[in-house]
Amino acid sequence: MTRISLMLFFAIGLVICQNKYLEGNWINQMGSTVELTTSNGILSGFYISPNAGDAGNTSYVLSGTYYDDSDSSSFGFTVSWINSADDNLNTTSVWAGHIMKGNEDDSYILRTYWLMIESTPWVYAWESTMMGQDTFFRQDDNGEGFDDIVSEISNGDLINSESGSNDSLKNWSIGLLTVTVCVSFMIILALVTILILVKKGRISLNAYQNID
Repeated sequence: MTRISLMLFFAIGLVICQNKYLEGNWINQMGSTVELTTSNGILSGFYISPNAGDAGNTSYVLSGTYYDDSDSSSFGFTVSWINSADDNLNTTSVWAGHIMKGNEDDSYILRTYWLMIESTPWVYAWESTMMGQDTFFRQDDNGEGFDDIVSEISNGDLINSESGSNDSLKNWSIGLLTVTVCVSFMIILALVTILILVKKGRISLNAYQNID
């Protein structure tokens, strides 16, 4: 192979090993922004939170991995909230989630769950962990500024419709299960009560039998 051929082969390899559905600048419902870069299964970039640090809007390094280059890949990344001795929140956060289709054509969202753990003596470990959910939207997919996206997130306009249907189905299933459990419990309680009354002689089963 010539040197040019090798360079072309290497460049094509880089493109194949990237995940275009994860690449780019993202923003979540709290106004935090994430810059993600992918290469060979490795996720890197920066996380900027308006609530982190003394002044907020401080950039923190993130690192993680992703499963493959598909539009439904799972992924995860970690952020240690420290930039210097003076800018140290003594916490580490992890996000794990997957790529999902958005409402617009060729648009995607990142649905994630997160844990934030504070460095603390073991006696306080029980209260050192917080958890929650973040949904990230990519600016390029929506053709709008981040302020407009945050406004639409607050109004619920960018929430994935399929996810909403799944949430409704899950709530319906939970409701049905709750009713089933309650009815079963009431039946069992009634049977136990009858058996106790029969044992104490309060109720005679002979009363329900036909007398010749």
